[in-house]
Amino acid sequence: MMEPASGKGSVLFERFEDKGLAQYSYAVGCQGAGQLAVVDPHRDVDVYLEYAASHQVRIAHVLETHIHADFASGARALAAAAGAALHLSALDRGELYEASFPHERFEDGASLTIGRVRIEGVHTPGHTPEHMAFLLYDTHAHNVCQRSS
Repeated sequence: MMEPASGKGSVLFERFEDKGLAQYSYAVGCQGAGQLAVVDPHRDVDVYLEYAASHQVRIAHVLETHIHADFASGARALAAAAGAALHLSALDRGELYEASFPHERFEDGASLTIGRVRIEGVHTPGHTPEHMAFLLYDTHAHNVCQRSS
């Protein structure tokens, strides 16, 4: 977890591992804003809800890097449980797999801001045609982290 000296406005960053699937998910947010985003959540959504509660923040956004055809994602369940916006790649149209449930389309170059954290989507086809990576910026410290699958 990155903890800038500002204390209450601290950036939150946590990696969660599902060892049975060799899959990672991430939580990133800002304590000062009281919000968190979760990237690629696995099916046990309680771990994210507990993390948010322990840091006194609410899950406001759930993002997926790509359509997970190899395991059941927890993105829809987490978004519903937390009352969060669900963001998926906007680049799935016309592909073999296309999301057919309600979600917000995340375009290449689009970003969302949670307090001092900015999350920018970058289209990175390869693993899947619609794959997105997310660049994370601490807008106060100018630290950069990169998330890829």
